[in-house]
Amino acid sequence: MQHSNLAQTVVMVPPTDFGFNPQTADDNDFQHVPTESAIEVTARAMQEFEEMVEKLKRHDLQILLMEKEDDHVTPDAVFPNNWFLTTPDGGIFFFPMKTENRRQEVRPKALCHLFVKNGFTVNYTVHLGGEIEDRPPLEGTGALVFDHMTDTVFAAMSERCDLHMLQQFQKFYRSKKVISFPTMSSTGHPVYHTNVMLSIGVDFAVICPDVIAPTHLQKVLGALSVQHKSIIKVTEEQMNQFCCNILQLKNKKGDRIIVMSTTALNAFTTQQKNTLSCHGKIIAVDIPTIESVGGGSARCMIAEVFQGCDD
Repeated sequence: MQHSNLAQTVVMVPPTDFGFNPQTADDNDFQHVPTESAIEVTARAMQEFEEMVEKLKRHDLQILLMEKEDDHVTPDAVFPNNWFLTTPDGGIFFFPMKTENRRQEVRPKALCHLFVKNGFTVNYTVHLGGEIEDRPPLEGTGALVFDHMTDTVFAAMSERCDLHMLQQFQKFYRSKKVISFPTMSSTGHPVYHTNVMLSIGVDFAVICPDVIAPTHLQKVLGALSVQHKSIIKVTEEQMNQFCCNILQLKNKKGDRIIVMSTTALNAFTTQQKNTLSCHGKIIAVDIPTIESVGGGSARCMIAEVFQGCDD
C-alpha cells in the first residue's frame, strides 16, 4: 500500500491515568520507577502533554484529542500509535497489545467517532487476528516502522512483535516487502519497539546499528539506501536518549517538520542536527516525565492520520 505522504493531522491522547506501568516494564528498558508520588507524576505528565499539544498547534499541525471515556486505568494511553494506524484510503488497522492494561486503550468505536466528527471518512477497519483478548501482540507503529517511499515495513522482533501477526499484517496491508530482524541492547534484551531504534522520513533515516544483529545489519541498511536517503547513524547511548523516536510530518502550510523531544535534540551531535534540519524544521518538545516513567518519547505520542494527505 504505497504512499509517500506526510501526515498533517495526528491523534493524541491525554495522559489522564499516566504512571509507571509494571505490566510493560519487564521488556521496556526505557522505563524508570519515579521517585515522586503518583499524583505528582500524573500532573507533570499532563502539563508536558498540554504544552506539547499547544506547541504543535502553533506550528500548524491539526491535533485530534481522544479523551478518556471509561473507568479503565490506562497508564500508557498517551502512546496511541501502538494500537492503530490509518491509511490514505480511509482504512484503520487495529493491533493486539501485549499487556492487559494496554488492551484497554483500544477503543475502535470512539476512534471512528472522533474521525467522523472531524470530517474524516472511515471506509473500513481491520482487526489484526480478530477481536479476541489472547492473540499474540503486534504493537502498531511501535513495532512497525514504514518507508512509504519504497512500500517497505521494518520490524525488530521482540515480545511485542509476533512473527505470525506480522505475516498477517503483511497479507492485509499488502506491503511489497517486510524486513524483520533481531536486536539486542547492551542490557542483553531485545529493543522493545522498532521505533525507538529506527525512524524513517521521506528522505532520511535515523538508525542505531549497534543494536541490530550483525547478520541482519547490511540487509537493513541496504533497504534504507534504496532511495538514497540521508542515513544518520546514532550510538546506543543516543538511542537511549530517544534520538530514533522522532517523526517527520507536514503542517497545514505544506512545510516539513520533524518532531522530537528536547532529550533527543540535546543528544544529537551538531552535524546530525544540521543534517536533520535539511529535511524539516525541528520541533523539540519537553517531555522528561513521560519519557522516564513511560519509556516512550515524542513519536510514540503521535498517531498519524493519513486520510486526505497529498504530496
